Amino acid sequence: MEASDLDLRVRQDWQAARDVPNPHGLSIERNIVSPPERRTFENSFYSASSPAEERPTIELWVVADEKPPTGNGGYFIIYEERRDRFGLATAGVFIGFYGTLADTIAGM
Repeated sequence: MEASDLDLRVRQDWQAARDVPNPHGLSIERNIVSPPERRTFENSFYSASSPAEERPTIELWVVADEKPPTGNGGYFIIYEERRDRFGLATAGVFIGFYGTLADTIAGM
């Protein structure tokens, strides 16, 4: 998938989700990452006994950045094209998949 294709998809999905609960007050104007960026995150689904250097990573598209007013962290909305699903990451760690963009926004 090309970044431009994903950018268009995210914008369309975001408009379609405008009536979905948005507890973090995200907006296209403030929070969309355009064009989307591929980033590598530590995969949070690993054995807690694994040494840090052996923990798996996952490469995902970053499509939105929460950028909270406090400047402390915040969520990234991510996209995985292989299974066509959105989810959340924060501070370099993949948290999990929620499904659609609307489900991810509402689940924050």
